[in-house]
Amino acid sequence: VLHLIDITQVTDDTGPWDAYTTIRGELKAYDKTFGTALAKLPEIIALSKADALPADEAEAVAKQFKAKTKKTALLLSSQSGDGVKAV
Repeated sequence: VLHLIDITQVTDDTGPWDAYTTIRGELKAYDKTFGTALAKLPEIIALSKADALPADEAEAVAKQFKAKTKKTALLLSSQSGDGVKAV
């Protein structure tokens, strides 16, 4: 499962980690309702639109993401192509 999460959605109260938590909750609910195992599939997490922030800010958001979720997220920019090959 590839999660593309907009890195620019950071405020004082929320960030991409909140979107990830919501997505994970929806996958688990879907699994429970339909008897699937989507939440158990391997996942890649990519913080998209990384080019919209200065590089140091994007790195800081990625570090916050890891601290809050215990998951590593790749920085990705479809505009510049940065990080695309890693996915």
